[in-house]
Amino acid sequence: MRRAACASRPPSLRRRVRQVALGIVALVPLCLGCGAATTNGPGSTGAASEPDPFIGSTPTPLAAPAIDLGLRTTDQRWIELSELRGQCTLLFLFATFDGASQASLRPLNAFVGAHPEVHVVGVAVEQSPAELADAWQHALSPSFPIAYDPSGAVLEGSSTLGDIESVPRLRLLDADGRSVAEHVGYPDQGALEAILSATHCPAP
Repeated sequence: MRRAACASRPPSLRRRVRQVALGIVALVPLCLGCGAATTNGPGSTGAASEPDPFIGSTPTPLAAPAIDLGLRTTDQRWIELSELRGQCTLLFLFATFDGASQASLRPLNAFVGAHPEVHVVGVAVEQSPAELADAWQHALSPSFPIAYDPSGAVLEGSSTLGDIESVPRLRLLDADGRSVAEHVGYPDQGALEAILSATHCPAP
């Protein structure tokens, strides 16, 4: 059994993720009411959790410190959140295995077109994010950059974002880089507009 398993070559990671991503496309309507999937740090299986009682939008304290984080994009560029200050930034925290994260792309793509004054950045929160996020982006072509934290601090909960217990999750940073609002779970267009009302976003 061990010898036979070693003799067969598994499909490429990119092909496997693309197959999964395209398979989920057909299930997007079923995911619109989905809650959130747990991340649970490095040992996570990616299984969906019990319904999160905190799904929805909430303000975050204005006294929160500015988020300072360096992210690597799937095309090998760096995004320093500190360099985006002066405009609002919406962080889309997601996982490639999560159907609700994929379903969120439809309202998020519309939001990007309607709000050029807001930087939108997708952040993959899972193990092996470099390969998985790259394949996910190629399969789904979101209208905003997709990135990940190469240090693993976001997944571990030790970054300035704090614990990311479930995805999808949106975090709005004001023009000074401070967290001012958060939404947990699938965001419809109304939820995106509501989270934006938490602060004034200067024009680009």
